[in-house]
Amino acid sequence: MSVRISSLTLEGFKSFAGKVELAFPGNIIAIVGPNGAGKSNICDAIAWVLGEQSARLLRSQTMGDVIFAGSAQRPPAAAAQVTLILDSHPGHPDHRLEISRRILRDGTSEYRLGGRRVRLKDIQDKLAEAGLGTRAYAIIEQGRVSQVLSAKPTDRRALFEEAAGISHYRLRRHEAELKLAETKANLERVSDIVAEVKREYGSIRRQARQAQRHAQLREELQRVTTLLAVLRWAEAKGKLQALQQEVAAGEEQHAQKAAALAQVEAELLRIQRQWEEKAGELANLREEQARVAGQCQRLEAEEAACRRELDSLRSRQEQVAALLAQTEGQIQEEQLHQQELTQKLAQAEEEVGKVQEETVLREEAAKEAEKLAREAEAQAEEARQKLLRAVAAASEARNRFHRLQLEVEQIRYQQTRLSAERERLSQHLQQAAGEEQEASHRERECQAELEQVQVQQQKLQALVDQERKELKELAEKRDELEHRLWQVRHEREAVQRARAQLRALPQSLAKVLSDQQLAGTVADYLNPPPELAKTLDQAYGELLTLPVVQGEEAVERLLKASFSGEAVDVVIRDPQRLPPQGSLLSEAGALPQELGWLASALPPLALAQDPEEARRLATENPSLLVLLPGGSRRQGQRLRLGNGQRGPAGALHLKTREQELSAQETQLAEEKQKLLALVQAKTATFREHEHELAELSKVVRQKTEALAEASSRREARHRERTRLERELEALAVEASRLEGELAKAQENLAHAQAQAKVLEERAEGESARVDEATAAASAARSQASQAHTEAEKWRGQLALALERQRFAQRELSQHRQLAEKLAQEAERLRQELLELSQRQSQLQELLAQTRTQLEEALKLSASGQQKAAEAEAQVAQLKEQVEQQQHQAARAREEEQAALKALVDAQLRAAELAAELAHLQEALGGQPPEEIPQDVDRDALGQRQKELEQQLAQLGPVNELAVQQEKELEERFRFLSAQKKDLEESLESLRKSITELDTTCQERFLATLSAANELFGEVFRELFGGGEAQVLLSDPESPLDSGIEVKVRPPGKHTQSVLLLSGGEKALAAVALLLALFRIRPAPFCVLDEVDAPLDDLNVERLCQHLKAQAQQTQFLLITHNRRTMAHADVLYGVTMEEPGVSRVVSVRLEEA
Repeated sequence: MSVRISSLTLEGFKSFAGKVELAFPGNIIAIVGPNGAGKSNICDAIAWVLGEQSARLLRSQTMGDVIFAGSAQRPPAAAAQVTLILDSHPGHPDHRLEISRRILRDGTSEYRLGGRRVRLKDIQDKLAEAGLGTRAYAIIEQGRVSQVLSAKPTDRRALFEEAAGISHYRLRRHEAELKLAETKANLERVSDIVAEVKREYGSIRRQARQAQRHAQLREELQRVTTLLAVLRWAEAKGKLQALQQEVAAGEEQHAQKAAALAQVEAELLRIQRQWEEKAGELANLREEQARVAGQCQRLEAEEAACRRELDSLRSRQEQVAALLAQTEGQIQEEQLHQQELTQKLAQAEEEVGKVQEETVLREEAAKEAEKLAREAEAQAEEARQKLLRAVAAASEARNRFHRLQLEVEQIRYQQTRLSAERERLSQHLQQAAGEEQEASHRERECQAELEQVQVQQQKLQALVDQERKELKELAEKRDELEHRLWQVRHEREAVQRARAQLRALPQSLAKVLSDQQLAGTVADYLNPPPELAKTLDQAYGELLTLPVVQGEEAVERLLKASFSGEAVDVVIRDPQRLPPQGSLLSEAGALPQELGWLASALPPLALAQDPEEARRLATENPSLLVLLPGGSRRQGQRLRLGNGQRGPAGALHLKTREQELSAQETQLAEEKQKLLALVQAKTATFREHEHELAELSKVVRQKTEALAEASSRREARHRERTRLERELEALAVEASRLEGELAKAQENLAHAQAQAKVLEERAEGESARVDEATAAASAARSQASQAHTEAEKWRGQLALALERQRFAQRELSQHRQLAEKLAQEAERLRQELLELSQRQSQLQELLAQTRTQLEEALKLSASGQQKAAEAEAQVAQLKEQVEQQQHQAARAREEEQAALKALVDAQLRAAELAAELAHLQEALGGQPPEEIPQDVDRDALGQRQKELEQQLAQLGPVNELAVQQEKELEERFRFLSAQKKDLEESLESLRKSITELDTTCQERFLATLSAANELFGEVFRELFGGGEAQVLLSDPESPLDSGIEVKVRPPGKHTQSVLLLSGGEKALAAVALLLALFRIRPAPFCVLDEVDAPLDDLNVERLCQHLKAQAQQTQFLLITHNRRTMAHADVLYGVTMEEPGVSRVVSVRLEEA
């Protein structure tokens, strides 16, 4: 089964403002409607979605005009979109093809295939696979059917090529010709490039050899430099190991000297303590001796005893004073020594600050030097990149120069071809001017005859237009009445559905009670006026929808039933219950016998005019529900503000609204019947006048066709003359353009040559700058290395200064401790002097008491003198030992300082060697060498290093990229040679393909033309009831380029040109030709826009019969005003314009009606 249009969806396309979807289930679909309603826009939509690119063929000035432009009630659309669904097997989604096209106001357009965004070419390829090639006879727009015959023979050829199925062969031939020209140009360019690459290869090869020699020397220099660095590293490492051993020995010796100093100082402290203890014992003995002497003197004589005691005390005071003076002298010496040490510490700290500041400066200098080295290396790298870009730009400039040379040759060839074409067109122009004058004379004669008939037609047309206007107004009134009637009926049905939902009873009640026991809802017993209905809905709300049951039996059954999990409220109807007095329910339309039970089921209700009245009523009756203006209500002390009903309309409001709508519906139906009778009477009169107008229109049409034929002939000759003039003007413009292009191309050629030379000079300059930047980077790296070495040296001096500072701090701390001890001793001696004074007073008081103990005191005095003498000897001996120990401590301290200085010097030299070793290791790649070469002549290596540096200097700067460029050029030469060979083979293959395509096209076209000639004659005889028709080649010698001539002979006439046929004959002959082509190659679908307009009823019927017979292979979409055509359609769509500027579609399935 062939492809069919399944549906068409339009949104924002031309007059279709909203989304409109048209389904095409049948084989023949008719689209009808008044003129200007938008029928042809459907045809335009199909052409547009299939890829039409000409806005003129879409009856627009620009492609943006297809977007809905807006109306009085609707704003302009932002975009237009059309979706076409093609189906080859209805009911199978896998065989559906969905094509969509969308355009925005800014001109942005997109295509989608199956929802996926694609290109136009993808859609064209997909359509070609489905049997849809060009739109030559798939879409026949309004008025175009007659152009099939009036077109030039060469333009008519496209129809036959489409029928022959050679359009894609022609397209392939055109693509092959384009590829052929492109391949020739590519071959010429490749040949030029191969020659240029061959020339460059020799120069690059010499540079590569020089670069290889330079690389070998540089590599050998690197090996020699590395070997020398390894030897220096090994030598530095040996010295460093020796220094490290020396530092270890110095540290051990310093530790020994420090330990000896600590031992001597500890011994000094011990002896000093013994001396102090013996001095104390001596003082005690002297005190005891004085006491005994005092006792003796007191016994002998008070004055003599006191004098001796006083002498003894003075002696002791002098001794203590001497000790005190000695101690104070030592304190002063320690203070002076502390001042000296403080000055040394300040000097050490000042030295540390200076060295530290200098170290920071050296480190910053090293960092700055490192930064400058990196910047210099980056500049060198940037210079290399610029050199590469300059070399590439120079190469590109040379290639551009060769391309421009080729372009100049092409322009000169085109100038020669244009000159020959201008001579040919000038001859044709003279012939066309003579034919145009003859056609103008015939046109003036036909114009005079037509004007006489048109005067009569205008009078009758004015009467018909007036009657049509009246009928249109009546039809609009009828449509308006029908619309209003439909709205009222629709609203009434909606109200009925809403009431049915409100009156729906719970399922549990329906199961328990019978229909007789269920009496509706509470709202069914009220019939209030509209203004009261809304008030009652607000007051009672859902109470009005409660179900009503009647009879005690129903109540008993409800009480016995089980309603687990469900709460059900019902109202019991009791007509015997007495009604209350003054109830508002009586005004709500309730029957008197129903007021009693309704009043008991619903809360009492009253209306208040203001809040004061509402307060009074609520105070008098707290159970009374009082309604206030605005929807608020009050019940006792409870107040609800605003309208309480926020959901759907209430039950009473729906009930009154249903009654109102029923009355409106009855009234509108009566008005509709009256209007239909008036329309029938007017229509009968209109048809009589319209028939008269139709007869007169035939006469006008005949005259118009004669005039049109004459005008067409004149216009054709005029168009031909104008076309030739335009072509000559275009050729002149083209020649002028080519002259300008030639001058511009020659100017560009000279500019390209100069630019290539400038770029080559720039590349040489960039090469020199690369050498300068490389030398600057090497110097900056050397300065950075020296800065790092200097910084390491100052860091070692900083460590030495810090060690001196720490030693000064320790020595100052020791002397401060000794000064504190001496101060304590001085304080003790002062206390002793004080005690001696006190003792002197006590002895004078005790002189009288010791008289009896004189003898014992004398013995004790002798013994005390002996002990005091021994103690004095021990004190003197200990004092001598203290002095000796102090001299030993001073010597040990000097030895410890000497050892520390030697240690610091060794550490500083080790740090300098370690820095040198680290620098050498960094030069060796950051890792220590795995092995140290032995028996290497270091002097010979140094000499070889100088020789290599001299050889590199003699070579000078080289192109380090030359080796790589040589490989690339060699590879490029091989690649281009292979490309050249492929292009030559491709050129020969394209020539063969063009020859084969020409043969295939010629065979198919001639076979199709023969079949078309036979079928055209057959269909022509069927449509015309006789006659002859044939199609011929206008140039049989060139069938691939020849136009198609059409010759016909209607029944009873001589064979004549198709241009001399009447409008109806021309249209019918064109349809016959199209049907003949359809029989040869049926299109999957065909859109015919008012092709039956010029035909009478008999010919329309014949045409429809042919279309119906062809509908098994082709789906027809007919845009028509003819009722006979409508009668043969499977689906009928009507297009109207109820809203100005907006089209609306209605459909009828005639095959189901």
